[in-house]
Amino acid sequence: MDREHAAQREQLNREHAAALGELAAVRESKHPATPAARTASAAPGDEWAAVILQFEERKRAAMIEVANASAEWQRARLDLYESRVELAASRLVVLRCSYEVERAHAVDRHLLGSDTYDSAPYRAQLAETQQRWYAADLRVNAARNALAAASAKLTDKKAAYAELVRVGPQVPHRTLAASSRGTRDGRTSGIVK
Repeated sequence: MDREHAAQREQLNREHAAALGELAAVRESKHPATPAARTASAAPGDEWAAVILQFEERKRAAMIEVANASAEWQRARLDLYESRVELAASRLVVLRCSYEVERAHAVDRHLLGSDTYDSAPYRAQLAETQQRWYAADLRVNAARNALAAASAKLTDKKAAYAELVRVGPQVPHRTLAASSRGTRDGRTSGIVK
């Protein structure tokens, strides 16, 4: 009984130490920088400059959304690791209390005659720690779900930013209209061969 308890305690101590190490690593990780807002204006009548300026503003807004989603993901990740540390600590307490209950039962079994050893306080203590362990387990599951949702949101924001950059700025309407008129008339749009 003692060797089995010692082996379980050693395993849970390793899990607790690993959870603490992971939590420390997450706390040390860098947070994403939010891009600074820049104000610029296009020259009057310069369609391309206005289009590029609008594109840069949309790109900056998408970058801010990515940075916000990344910060939310990091908070969810930190919450998960904190709840995992709490769960590992509560499992250690449950193990200690269950060991005390087992020892109380062993003492009770080996008493002579009609003597009994009251193990009810140990069982009550075990029940309380099991309730805390169950609550910690629920928090870990909720934190894991929150991290999954934050990961999905971050992925969506990054995909939207990538699509915006992939497509690039839109061609100004007057330039587009002039180039399409030039090709219908049999002329090139300003390119001499």
